[in-house]
Amino acid sequence: MHSIPNARKAGFALWALSVVVGSPSAARADGMFARGIAVEGGLISVEAGVMGDPSRPPMPFGKSRQPVRYFVDLKNETPADLWFDVELQRPEKKAKSDFGIVRAGYVGHWTWPAIGVVWNEPVPVRVKIYADEGRAKQLAEKEMNMFFEEKDKEEFSKLPKTRGGQTTVQVLTGWREMEFKHCKPTGSVAVDSLALDLCKALWKQESVNHAECGHPITAVKPLDPARSVLLAKQPEDFRNRADAFRSKGDLVLETWSVKSCDSVTDYEVMMIKAPQGGTDFMTAPIRAGG
Repeated sequence: MHSIPNARKAGFALWALSVVVGSPSAARADGMFARGIAVEGGLISVEAGVMGDPSRPPMPFGKSRQPVRYFVDLKNETPADLWFDVELQRPEKKAKSDFGIVRAGYVGHWTWPAIGVVWNEPVPVRVKIYADEGRAKQLAEKEMNMFFEEKDKEEFSKLPKTRGGQTTVQVLTGWREMEFKHCKPTGSVAVDSLALDLCKALWKQESVNHAECGHPITAVKPLDPARSVLLAKQPEDFRNRADAFRSKGDLVLETWSVKSCDSVTDYEVMMIKAPQGGTDFMTAPIRAGG
């Protein structure tokens, strides 16, 4: 297990990923959906799934003997270094766990080699989070189930291809409720990758309390700047120019409603065009009475 800087994300349910065999797995999680675990100081972003293992030769007797690696990637989005105990429990197999530190702002990678994918059954993952290496102060504990649907078996079982030192392998997310190929809520100015990035940020926030539910965006409405908590927190110079930014389309304020199980939460979404290109965004739940 090791920690490396995180990369920006974007993605779908099944990925074809190019890797350098034997190198750190920083690129593996690029594009995947994440669930969240709330701890003091922020969130822990949890990406999990299974990928083909090109470092081991295929086994005989069919696709059920394919070498794979289950993985859990944890991004520490708090300002403090944290310690993690991560356990994988495959059906009818002995649980496997590993303990390690993830520095603030970094990603820790846990992997377990296996033969074949467990299809159509829950694969439990338990994450324990500690403030210290001695495990005297536990901050959180959460069990989540990965799930891989057999409909993806044929595509996932394609053999790795190597070209120019890069090997392409198949990767499946373990979070089946987030198997969306696109997200473009009606009524938002956000399009394409920006809309998907916003959806993923809200899905991760919603998964803290509703990990096994889907998280459809049910409504999007413009937000009055006078009611914007995010805008009120910006520097005075920015607030004074907010109307000018909005008139040019450089600043957009919206309310997004997200349904998880039987609960609906409204979020404030602020989008700001970046001087270097692209669009930055911030989100925050709208509290009752806000």
